[in-house]
Amino acid sequence: MGVIPGQTFVTFGYVLGGLTFFDLVRMVQVARGMTEHHRTRERLEASDWGWYVIYPALATTILAATGLSFAMGWGVPPAFLAVGLIAHLVVGVHNAWELADWLATRQ
Repeated sequence: MGVIPGQTFVTFGYVLGGLTFFDLVRMVQVARGMTEHHRTRERLEASDWGWYVIYPALATTILAATGLSFAMGWGVPPAFLAVGLIAHLVVGVHNAWELADWLATRQ
């Protein structure tokens, strides 16, 4: 989205804000599913809640704040965008590794 010709920081901020809104809605659904699993099947560890709900929500909140600041024309450095994206990358790599480990050790 950031390399679309003619796009300004303001329009990019609106696009980023819309995408982060949908991501936060998705995270609410994930949290509900984890709560149901925790209640009916097995207790989840605190690290599960961190890696699957809290850390992604924090990364998305950083992206939402960056998008809002771009849309409002505030002078926020684009490095905040990089922080949010790198945080999502770290969470994604960790969760993919945990899934691969779980699949490999499942009997």
